[in-house]
Amino acid sequence: MAANVQQKTVLVTGGAGFIGSYLVHRLLKDGYGVAVLTKETTDMRRIADVLPGITVLHDDLGNTKRLKKLLEGLHPYGIFHCAASNIKQGIAAPEDDLISINFAGTVHLVQALQNVDYKFFINCGTYIEYGTKDDSLTESDSCEPGEIYALTKLAATLYCQTIARNSGKPIITFRIFSPYGPQMEKGRLVEAVVHHALKNEDISLTSPEIARDFIFIDDLVDLFMEAAEKASAHAGEVFNAGGGKETMLKELVERTLKLTASKSKILWGSAKAVSYDKGCQRANMKKTLSAFLWRPAIDVEAGIKKMVEWFVSRDRMAK
Repeated sequence: MAANVQQKTVLVTGGAGFIGSYLVHRLLKDGYGVAVLTKETTDMRRIADVLPGITVLHDDLGNTKRLKKLLEGLHPYGIFHCAASNIKQGIAAPEDDLISINFAGTVHLVQALQNVDYKFFINCGTYIEYGTKDDSLTESDSCEPGEIYALTKLAATLYCQTIARNSGKPIITFRIFSPYGPQMEKGRLVEAVVHHALKNEDISLTSPEIARDFIFIDDLVDLFMEAAEKASAHAGEVFNAGGGKETMLKELVERTLKLTASKSKILWGSAKAVSYDKGCQRANMKKTLSAFLWRPAIDVEAGIKKMVEWFVSRDRMAK
């Protein structure tokens, strides 16, 4: 972002989560002040090393007036909105939580910032807002979400888009495909495959033909940082954030087993498929690549290798 970052504080909602924590570390590295908005019960392990150097605000996005008082005092230079409710440790969040956090929480946050002259607001959406399609997923596609989580995220995307277009606020949304990397949520696809492979344990999966469009976390953060600089030029727009390539589960597993020299057995068909396992999963990245200089730098094989190295290093340090 801008070269002169002195006295500029960026707010990261969900700053202790997977994507949010990487943004926190990157912002600090680039010289920004950082404030994170998170619940009091949140596990702060991902940002434990930088807690003394950041501002921690405790709130659940449930009240616009309370947030307004909190954030007008902070007067953030920009916002990365990463807070969301979905699946934790394999357990789906209740519908009320999905609605109150993903949609209503976004509304409360945007309203609370109404009088703040922020330079960017990056909203984290999801590719499953699109629903099932037969071809690569494009921002102009109609959205037909197949589950409540995707529905609440789509509602938040549309709200942000409407506010940006009506008020000129520099709000843009990225529909993130399948982000992965060290410290990702336990039980997620790539995490589970690498974890079990390193332990030579059986790996339960759906079908070898199911595919995902993976994006490594460092690439995603690079894209977000550039987008923050250019948000005012793209107010109200939606962009895909993916690698632009599908990787079948069979290929993912084969690469992982090779890198880890694992003896794990793959139990195909033993895991439950999800609603978005049908159709094409590939991001059409033409719009994103036209708007930004960013290009993904870490392919799936290199990303898996980084995951393996992180697991091995973590386990070595734990001994």
